[in-house]
Amino acid sequence: MKIFSRVVMLVILGLLVFGLSKSGAQFFLFGNSLEGEPAPEFSLPTLTRSDVSLTEYRDDKPAILFFWATWCPHCRTALKGLDREYLNIESNGIKLVVVDLGESKKQVVSYVKRAGISLEIFLDERNSVADEYQVVGVPTFVLVDKEGIVISVGHSLPKGYAEALID
Repeated sequence: MKIFSRVVMLVILGLLVFGLSKSGAQFFLFGNSLEGEPAPEFSLPTLTRSDVSLTEYRDDKPAILFFWATWCPHCRTALKGLDREYLNIESNGIKLVVVDLGESKKQVVSYVKRAGISLEIFLDERNSVADEYQVVGVPTFVLVDKEGIVISVGHSLPKGYAEALID
């Protein structure tokens, strides 16, 4: 009976930690089901513009989508690295799409000014895009090829990302 109780408690704890959502279970257990599928289209405001669509911003180029939040220490480190590498990434013909999750424009502007970040930031205040992309935890990197197909989803930028995105 003790073993059964422990197993039940572990299952309940797992459900609380990873949620009951299909996307949470898929990402944790089986990977993200978007891999190999078209990247969901979205349109969001940025820090400097009104709504901009992914298709318009990508302009038929491969892209790195980076989902993050200002409260996340790993995200802040990754964001600073992306900010430093931005020109190199863009010179390879890859678009960088930085999406802040669940925070107001005021919060994000305050953070990027303090941190000296110069990247364009998309604002997903309601986490609607995060839901479409099955984001489970931040940071999350999504690699999208030039045809608009998701080729990789993970919590770090994979080594060799440029080779994976460029033909």
